Amino acid sequence: VIPVPGRPLPPTPTPTVDDDRGVDPICTQEPPCDLHAVDLESALGTGPLAVLVSTPAFCQTAICGPVLDLFVAAQADAPDVTFVHVEVYESADEVEELGSQATLAPAVEAWELPYEPCLFLVAADGIVAERLDVIYDATELAEALGRLTA
Repeated sequence: VIPVPGRPLPPTPTPTVDDDRGVDPICTQEPPCDLHAVDLESALGTGPLAVLVSTPAFCQTAICGPVLDLFVAAQADAPDVTFVHVEVYESADEVEELGSQATLAPAVEAWELPYEPCLFLVAADGIVAERLDVIYDATELAEALGRLTA
């Protein structure tokens, strides 16, 4: 079920640098971003979360990389928020062979996301406070993060 504002974000395990959960690579950005240290399932309910689903190397719209760059940069201004990046596909090799028919990463499959990028802003209680779909700019992201921590 696609997570929507006002509903809980499903507690879904996500790949980390310590446990890739079968996702290879866990980040297709070059160089890989540093937002794969925390498992979403473990972080859920411990404080506000910002969770971005995007695949910079395989995005059909060419905006997954730029919004991930904005997302990474926004960490400095939101120290109370845990940032998590989730890749779309389980295997880069499979994407190169099968394209959009490749196996989805577990969170994307569980949330039934039909598109990306998608940013979920999740309150400390685990409820989705806001969702930004597809494209956003630095101002929109900063405003949304401000609402999340207000």
